Amino acid sequence: MGEVTIKVENLQRSIEFYTTIIGLKVLTQTGEQAILTTDGKRPILNLYVPKGVVKKNRRTSGLYRLFNKRSVR
Repeated sequence: MGEVTIKVENLQRSIEFYTTIIGLKVLTQTGEQAILTTDGKRPILNLYVPKGVVKKNRRTSGLYRLFNKRSVR
């Protein structure tokens, strides 16, 4: 598997999650994009905020709910 790209609403919050909870390290970062790594050399995760991003309604399901729901079945 190669590098994975994920669109995010809040770059700083996403960086904090992937570095603090998952243990990745920031390889490079700009205003709307961050590339994360495990070894400090190879990028494995690309986080970016697309132009014109619409904030998600907090009452809607996200990936956590989708996967959680499927694992119960």
